[in-house]
Amino acid sequence: GLLVLQVARAAGAGAVYLVEPRPGRRELGRELGATATLDPADPGWMDELRQRCDGLGPDVVLECAGATETADLAIRAARKGGRIVLVGLAPDRVPISVLDILVGEKQVFGTIQHHYDEDLPVALQLLAEGKVHATPLITARIGLDEVVQKGFLALADPTQDHLKILVSPHR
Repeated sequence: GLLVLQVARAAGAGAVYLVEPRPGRRELGRELGATATLDPADPGWMDELRQRCDGLGPDVVLECAGATETADLAIRAARKGGRIVLVGLAPDRVPISVLDILVGEKQVFGTIQHHYDEDLPVALQLLAEGKVHATPLITARIGLDEVVQKGFLALADPTQDHLKILVSPHR
């Protein structure tokens, strides 16, 4: 989500709002260019988001969490005629309100494929130009021999609050 936020900014998005439950990630989002951050635990977060978007809601919503309930929240948050891009990988089937899509004339897209010959040069250029900052997202550096315990298992443990873990064969 924090990478997508930066890419949206680099692509020319006028305003980018981050909805994030963790305070540290909200603060990092502000540092990385979010117009504002919202806490989904606040019952009025969606109303505030709509108000910040001329009372209509965002034109585009990029769902990056992949939690079971967030796809439907993304659909509800988008304005009439808005676009929702599902980026996060949900572990199970996800319930969504088809009525919100139909009545709201919204478009829902899914994405996972990366075209190395198209996406990689653009990603490297964004990094080289300083439009995307990866270093603040690295929360740990580990050796290749630690990849399971301190890598995969650490990322799967929500109490550890990792973003990205850099793995190096020469540590």
